[in-house]
Amino acid sequence: MIPVAIAMPLFNEAANISQTLSDLDQALCRYGYEALFIIQDDASTDGSINTIQAHTLFDQGRVHLATNQMNMGHGPSVMRAYSRAVSSNRELIVHIDSDGEVDAQSIVGCLDRARLSNAEVVIGLREGRVGPGYRRAVTLLLRLSLLAAFGVASPDVNSPVRVYTRSRLIELLTRCPKESVVPHVLLTILAHQSDGNLVYQPVRMVEVDEVLIGSTWRSSKRVLGIPIRFLKLVLRAFQELVVFRFHPKRG
Repeated sequence: MIPVAIAMPLFNEAANISQTLSDLDQALCRYGYEALFIIQDDASTDGSINTIQAHTLFDQGRVHLATNQMNMGHGPSVMRAYSRAVSSNRELIVHIDSDGEVDAQSIVGCLDRARLSNAEVVIGLREGRVGPGYRRAVTLLLRLSLLAAFGVASPDVNSPVRVYTRSRLIELLTRCPKESVVPHVLLTILAHQSDGNLVYQPVRMVEVDEVLIGSTWRSSKRVLGIPIRFLKLVLRAFQELVVFRFHPKRG
């Protein structure tokens, strides 16, 4: 069995997390991968922690759970999950969100691609992704911004589906702010600018009932149908990109 670490941020996914863990573990085991789940809970309030602690994988010691003392947001939780995954000393590190929106078989495909092509970074190219218009508009704006400001042409700038070799991830993380709001955007930029082997691998999205997803935006007030929290995040993200463009952190 090939050991891999799964870095997974979590916020209010009690309805989905048990099935997500089971599906992913079964798919990986079927193709010779043995997963250690590194879960970073962002102060969930819906019983997600109890659900995880009741899971068989937790009893087996293959789920390592840590919780932020306060809600910090998705970005900082991602960075903490990555840091803990690096500390596991597993050579292959996967990032995936905890909402179950990515087909588990696609994660196997990303790992196989990394091994067969000797890629140091594999970014999942999401297929069949649907979402509200305002999110698609921001995604397009991000792609154009990265092309204009950094010369980076990425087909999926903020994809949460990623595979890294441990050594490459360590190098990239040293150049990414620990409290980054959009770490995957910055990691995409850094991966394109580094000398390592980067590839994109198609991944299939799964339709999940939005009522069951612990979305950060669902409880937010809205302006013209757009969550205010989302607008604030977009503003902070572009501020972070400006700072990163003119004052990049050096490894």
